[in-house]
Parts: sequence; structure tokens; C-alpha cells
Amino acid sequence: MSVDIRRLSLPVIEYLKRPTLYSLRKIDDEPQKCSLPSIPEITEKEIRGRGEGSHDGSDGKFTERRATCEITEPYTGGPWEKDEDGDPPDIYDVPATPPEYFKSYVYHQELPCSTEIFDCEECDGEGSYECPTCFGQGWEFCVYCRGNKWNPLYVDGGDFDCIKCDGSGERTCWDCNGDEDVDCKVCGGAGEMKTYTRLLVIWTSVECWEGTLNKVISTWCFQFIKDQQIAFRNIYNLLRPGGEAAILFEINSSYHVCYEEIMKSPKWNTIFESVAAEYPEICTQNVNAAHYKQLLTEMGFKVVMCTKKQKSFTFSSDDDCIGYALSMFAWHKKVPDERMEEFRSDLLQEFSKYGGRESNGRITIHYSLMNILVKKPS
Repeated sequence: MSVDIRRLSLPVIEYLKRPTLYSLRKIDDEPQKCSLPSIPEITEKEIRGRGEGSHDGSDGKFTERRATCEITEPYTGGPWEKDEDGDPPDIYDVPATPPEYFKSYVYHQELPCSTEIFDCEECDGEGSYECPTCFGQGWEFCVYCRGNKWNPLYVDGGDFDCIKCDGSGERTCWDCNGDEDVDCKVCGGAGEMKTYTRLLVIWTSVECWEGTLNKVISTWCFQFIKDQQIAFRNIYNLLRPGGEAAILFEINSSYHVCYEEIMKSPKWNTIFESVAAEYPEICTQNVNAAHYKQLLTEMGFKVVMCTKKQKSFTFSSDDDCIGYALSMFAWHKKVPDERMEEFRSDLLQEFSKYGGRESNGRITIHYSLMNILVKKPS
């Protein structure tokens, strides 16, 4: 995807060093699929700020959007992380903190482990090529006397040298300045090119979108938000009168307890001690539909549907089960590669304990889904 930063009417932060504040993932966020008039293919996020961000009177709302684009430019030296060093991280795993909360900024940087250096194809890695003006001679015929050496304006006879070339009939090439070669216009004389993935992070205030959306759809996101009341309030403010929101999220699922048990176990707690407190409690809390219906009604929504459904799913194999368990637990990336097989085995054991196995040996999980359809009064 190609994104032109110049079209964004926001201040651009030029290649910030690693932020001093922790990643925005520390902030309670709300990924949404919204029909915002924004850059194509960029995920929208409702972010709730905390701490120093509330001093300016804002209610703590701003939007973060992330995207990537491929960049190729001359390589002039300096450190870089080649793509053989590992896989590039997920764009939301890259730390990026705005210089000032609740203000609009654009930040961009190289995505780690996405860089490749190669010889310039235009000059074959030489950094220069034969001057196309003088064909590598370093000189060209004088344009005044056309190489005849005499002054073309003298008409009374005599042999007077050309005043432009001093009678030589030639002059130094203006393009290569007599060097016979010119710097490659593609690599700028560097001889090497650098291609990498550029990460763009765009922060804008949510207030500019308030009252502009017809529909908001959120699936499997709300269970990761600690303060859901603010998220619902954001949706209410973003919808125009008569707008609708459909929200589906998981709640009160017993198998999520296995993640908490793993993080607190003596065997693994040293790895997860920094994130154990961040695991969303809503996944294990026993909250019913009446709670959400009352909350949404008090906010001003017209509740069209608010139901809690019990679901179950049986995995076809243990490999499918552990694949799902890891996909739902992003912090498994903290486990060292040499211990990953051991972690997978322990996680599968805990997972089957809270899910259970059928008579055929397949693991079954039980979970609850909250289905919400609301409308903002006209």
C-alpha cells in the first residue's frame, strides 16, 4: 500500500529515537472496523489515554492508525537490521508514543528486520556511469564556433580565434565537468540501494469524527478493553443520530483461566511477571446481559438486542488446539525459542484441564458471546 505523508495535514515527527515512554499497547485500546474517511487499509483504534494526558481538559480520546509502505532509497551507510535477522514484528508491537497526547501527529520509522541492501541496477554498483552528454570524452564541441575554432562573427577577413573556446574548437563538458563520468541519478553516487518497510503511525483526535459515522462494527475486540464504559461512550459520540453499532465480544469463558495459571506458575512467572496484571479480567468475569443493557440505556442508546449465548467448540486435533491457544495469547512471544516446545506442552495441558476432552480424545472449549445491537436515537 502506498501512503503519501504530504497529503496528511498533521505535524510529522522525523525518525524519532526509541520512545522514552512505554508502548501505546500499555494504554487501554479499542480496535474497531469503522467506516471512517481515512487512509485505505489502515486499522482504526480508539485509544484511552491515562496519566498526564488528561490535564488539558480532554476526555482522553484520540485515534491511532497504523500502516506500512515499501521504500527504496540510496544507502549511504549506517546500521541496519537485515531481514535474515528474523521476522519483522507486528506493526502494533512496535513501540510508538506521541510526543503529546490528544494532539495530531504522524510518526514514521523503519520496521525492524525488513531491510535489504543491494547494488544499484542503474550503475551496476559503481555509483557512476559514462556521461551521456559527452559520451565519456570529458569535452564537447564549442557551440559558438561549432568546432571551427574561428570567430564566426568576423567578416572583414583574417583568422581570429573563437572568443568562447580560445580557438580550441571544444570546451569542457558542462554535465560531468571534464570527469568523463557522472554520479548515478538513481543511487546518488552511493552504488547501493536500500529497501525497507516503513511504518506509519498517525494520531488524530477522535473529536473530529464525532457525529459522522452511520455504522460501527466491532468483533472480538471489547474483551481486551479494561474500561468498556469509555469505549461505549466513544461509539455513542462517533455515531450520528440514527446511527447503529453492532458489537460482538467474548465474555466469561472458563478456558481463559489457563492463561492466568500459566503466567502465575513458578515455572513461567519470571517470564510473564511484567504483563500478568494486564490480562483482561472481562474474559473470566461472570457478567450477564442485563448489566450491559442497563449500561447502554443509561448512556442514551436504544438497545435493539443484547443477549449472552453459551457456545462450545471441539478441536479436530491437539495441534489445532495449541495453535488456537497461542493465537489468543500474544504474550507467548516472550518465551525463548529453546523453551517454546516445553511451553506449548504445558499450555496444552492447562487448556485441556479447563476445556475438557470428549470421549474421542478431542479437546472441547466452552465460552460465552455477548451480542449487542444498539441505535443512537434520531
